[in-house]
Amino acid sequence: ERRETLPARIRVDGKIPIDLADYHLVTEPAGAAHELLILGPGHRFSPGKIAQLPKSTTILALGLQVDDLRRLGIASSAVTHGPASPAWIAEFHPIFTAGISNAENYWRTQPVVTAFNIPGCKERGFLVVRQIAGHPIVFCQAGPWLIDLKHKPYLRTTQRRQFYLVNRLLHNLGARSTSVLRQRLAKPHLPHVIELPPKWEGLADPDDRGMAEKWFQPNASIHRRDGWQTLRVPGMFDQQIPELKDYDGLFWYRVSWTIPQAYRGLPLTLELGGIDDESWTWLNGHFLGEITKKTNPKDYWSAPRRYRLDPDQVYFDRPNILIIRVRDTYKNGGITGIPRVTTTPPWLNTYYRQQPVKDDDPYRYYRW
Repeated sequence: ERRETLPARIRVDGKIPIDLADYHLVTEPAGAAHELLILGPGHRFSPGKIAQLPKSTTILALGLQVDDLRRLGIASSAVTHGPASPAWIAEFHPIFTAGISNAENYWRTQPVVTAFNIPGCKERGFLVVRQIAGHPIVFCQAGPWLIDLKHKPYLRTTQRRQFYLVNRLLHNLGARSTSVLRQRLAKPHLPHVIELPPKWEGLADPDDRGMAEKWFQPNASIHRRDGWQTLRVPGMFDQQIPELKDYDGLFWYRVSWTIPQAYRGLPLTLELGGIDDESWTWLNGHFLGEITKKTNPKDYWSAPRRYRLDPDQVYFDRPNILIIRVRDTYKNGGITGIPRVTTTPPWLNTYYRQQPVKDDDPYRYYRW
């Protein structure tokens, strides 16, 4: 019984219905003591060929059809193809089915499957162990490959059970995988919020020259001239620059900061908070959007500015330049929020495992 728990080399025959990469399997693990043969539809093995395999070989068959089973010597009368409910697992094996219960074999629907007939039972066997030519073969006839989440999103829980079932079978039979958890823990923790520097620069534009002269471009000549004044954000520019005390009009902000390379590939969002009053925003010369009287007539002076960033708009490990054109229409004006870049927060920050689907039962997605 010890040999089944030792690492196994993986050999595949036929078109197996799973992608081994999804299970992070190592096909040639160090210290491999035997071979795990995975059979899929279209395999070329017969009982005679199986008899020639070393006794230490473990065999897993996934999603075989009637002809594939007949090739292994299983009579057509022993199976039935069609919609079926799974039978309780009646043939537990001390090693091959260790850690697997009837819960993993439960489906919220009747999949169309070639399943084993169980004497005295109206349900049929989706997971059975059969001896062929002196070798025990684990037959897993139903799995995640039968689930179409696009048309049946309510089967997400069933799909997770099926992924676990196949993964446990693979490892019970000797497969080894890289530790995704260990790899994730080995990576340095990435904060999901990057606050922009509090020190910005600003320049008043009383004659509205900025758009015509393209001040929103980081390489515009205006950015090489004197006159830009340092100010803190959040804060009102007319409260920080004495000569603008009673100024109502256009004002340009600029700031640069760096996003580490480790954030490449993650979804990034620029959150500026409120800006009093109207605003137009550019990042590295790319226009992100505007909040004005026209777009938000009821709350343009306080509406949160939030922009999802495309990969081609962001630089990593080199300065990003953010430029904001602000129009102050009454009393004080400026950036009132705390500008920051956010990415997907840790999964524990949400009660949901996945995004709920419209008209589906929301309780299905709770982590508990």
